[in-house]
Amino acid sequence: MTGNDTNSRTTVAVLGTKIDHLTNTVESAVYEMKEQAKRTTEVEKCIAVLTIEYESLDKEVENMDDRYKKINIATAIGATVGTTFATVLAIFGIRQ
Repeated sequence: MTGNDTNSRTTVAVLGTKIDHLTNTVESAVYEMKEQAKRTTEVEKCIAVLTIEYESLDKEVENMDDRYKKINIATAIGATVGTTFATVLAIFGIRQ
């Protein structure tokens, strides 16, 4: 019977060690999952901020497009007036 007791004690000791190792592994895994969850939350916050900034940037680009259209129209009108004025001056200069 001594052999069976020794075997049982050895089995219990081995199982205890395995259970301790398994407990440590599970605790480590839970800790890692919590850390990943924190990182995921931070990434989601960054994505939300970037999305808002991107939408804001789209509005700014649209506003710039409108401004540049107005500037281009004004430049075209100014060039036309300048060309007309230069032509008129050239015509009067040739006649005199």
